[in-house]
Amino acid sequence: MKDRGAGGDLDRVVNVLFVASLAALAVSRFIFGWLDNMISLELGLLFVSTKIIWMIRTQQSCDHFVFWILHSIEYRQNLILRRLDGMEEGTRES
Repeated sequence: MKDRGAGGDLDRVVNVLFVASLAALAVSRFIFGWLDNMISLELGLLFVSTKIIWMIRTQQSCDHFVFWILHSIEYRQNLILRRLDGMEEGTRES
């Protein structure tokens, strides 16, 4: 099974598509002159905005995973503290 972290398959595909789309935009604008200045600017902003949205979504899913791990640790810690309090009460009574 592949790692789904920062180097996951889907992230790699999105990064390749992003770089390829910006390269195609630059080639079509500056080398061939097919696009107008305003259209190339708007397409560039669209590509960069889409990449930023993708990065925010990836970060949110990572933060959600970390939240559940920390919540589970806190839950287990509270259970252990309750058991420890019960053991301390039992030793005081003896």
